[in-house]
Amino acid sequence: MNNPKSRQQWIYDLLISEPTLSYVNGLAKYRQKWAKSKTTFDKDWKQAQARLKEYQKTINDEKLKESIKQEKQAVKRNILNKHDAMEILTTIAKGTASKVDDKIIIPTASERTKAIAELSKFNGWYEPVKTETSIKVEQPLFPD
Repeated sequence: MNNPKSRQQWIYDLLISEPTLSYVNGLAKYRQKWAKSKTTFDKDWKQAQARLKEYQKTINDEKLKESIKQEKQAVKRNILNKHDAMEILTTIAKGTASKVDDKIIIPTASERTKAIAELSKFNGWYEPVKTETSIKVEQPLFPD
């Protein structure tokens, strides 16, 4: 059909398939296909360009959402959670040897003691220390 919607759809499809299509080349192909005037092409080109712009905005928005999603996942992968921290501290507390940069590392007694102290904090092994405070007032707070 040779109506504005059909022509605009044709230009839109052409712009999608040939992203670098210039106005001049588009006009030449349009005239060959539709045998319409430059004025008619200008109207159809403008409508197709507006639709293409909206399409590209949608694509860019989706790309941005995906990029943000991937960034969030990368951050989550690099965050040490409580369970992982407890596992590392347990390994140190037990004195288990670890390999870091092709070197075998064995925790010292001091490092083991510190790891045990940290694990005790995580697990609440110690009750909070209670202190009593008393105040002796020699003068009344609110004199008569």
